[in-house]
Amino acid sequence: MIYLEWISISSIILQTGLLSFVVWLLSLHKNSSPRMMYLLWYLIILRHVFPFNLEIIHKSVPEIFSTAIPSITTLSIHVSSTSGMNLARIFKMIWILGVIFLTLYVVINEYVFRKHLKLYPITEELLTYLPMAFHKIKIYSSPSVNTPLSYGIFRSIIIIPQSVLNLPVQQLHSILAHECEHIRRRDPLHNVFQQIFCIVWFWNPFVWIAKRQCDYYREILCDTHSLNRTNITPVDYSTLLLSIVNERWTSHSLKGTALTKIDGNFVNLRKRIIYLNTYYQLGERTMLKRTQKIVVTLFIVIIFLGACKVNNGQLQHVPREENTAIVQKTNVNNDEEVTFVPYDVPPSPIGGFETIINQIDYPKEDIKGIVIVQAFVNEQGNVSTCKILKGINEEFDEAAMKAVQNTTFSPAKKDDKEVGVWISVPIEFR
Repeated sequence: MIYLEWISISSIILQTGLLSFVVWLLSLHKNSSPRMMYLLWYLIILRHVFPFNLEIIHKSVPEIFSTAIPSITTLSIHVSSTSGMNLARIFKMIWILGVIFLTLYVVINEYVFRKHLKLYPITEELLTYLPMAFHKIKIYSSPSVNTPLSYGIFRSIIIIPQSVLNLPVQQLHSILAHECEHIRRRDPLHNVFQQIFCIVWFWNPFVWIAKRQCDYYREILCDTHSLNRTNITPVDYSTLLLSIVNERWTSHSLKGTALTKIDGNFVNLRKRIIYLNTYYQLGERTMLKRTQKIVVTLFIVIIFLGACKVNNGQLQHVPREENTAIVQKTNVNNDEEVTFVPYDVPPSPIGGFETIINQIDYPKEDIKGIVIVQAFVNEQGNVSTCKILKGINEEFDEAAMKAVQNTTFSPAKKDDKEVGVWISVPIEFR
């Protein structure tokens, strides 16, 4: 049986932090592939597509749980008097407000960009600089932008500043080759996708780090493509990038969402120039080699295993207090067999599920999950034996255990006679 549990804040930060550290170590190798590094950082962002942990329980457990033991409906516990719950509510409010604020910021910037963007078709002569496969791409010049960029999610266009039209043919050709590679790779779409995750998970710093690294390696891949397609040298290409940055400093720039800029951000630009003049080799291929494919595959496996927790299905016995009022003291070992007792009417808590809820002493720690308590309700309706079938941690398991132990049930009946039966009580903490 497989359970889905919402991953805790500390767990997602710890996982992405460790993954980021591993990728950073790989990036220190001088022969690390930009494409491989881009994929690894992208996978860290994609970890947030599935913000759950998979708990896999051995098949021997559901045979007992689903067929041999009656189950009470899952309980949702809401306790507002504890500091842990108050902190959880505060964090949720900050999360929601942060997402709303960042979304409005992006939407307003996109609206302003579209409103003030002025496009002018370029001359037919410039179209000859495009690769044959990209002749259908529309190119515009605009006084509203100060750096070449590709814009649009599905039908991307290339926008270049009017000042760029005066550049030498070789430099102009390299700029267009760079932007065409962005469009071929659908980078504007991926940029929007990554930005959405930065908004939703804005409190996780490693999402922003992964996004910045994706931006860097994305530009490196397009830079490499441009140098391979044109005759420009890395030194001349670096000079071109710096001249574009200088133009960016001296004019106002509009901010859009579905776009990629050739100069990127200033921190990444410095690293790009160092890479192009140190590690780039003419004709360098950006496709993944066999070893690099294995590394990416292993990284995916590590992410998957990090989201899984295997339970061998053995029941855990949690000790009870000696002075528990309504629980009969029993000597039960962990190997005691749980057997199914036929019944006509299942047991039910006297006073309804609220009786169990009111007896729960909610732990201060903010953890979400399900605790399944397995209990034996005797002929008098008392819980004489309790075990944990599925737990969260010792504190939560103990709280659920005590709540079930201190609850009186109407006993199960068989042929109008009270009988003792095993039940399983799922209690959801959230």
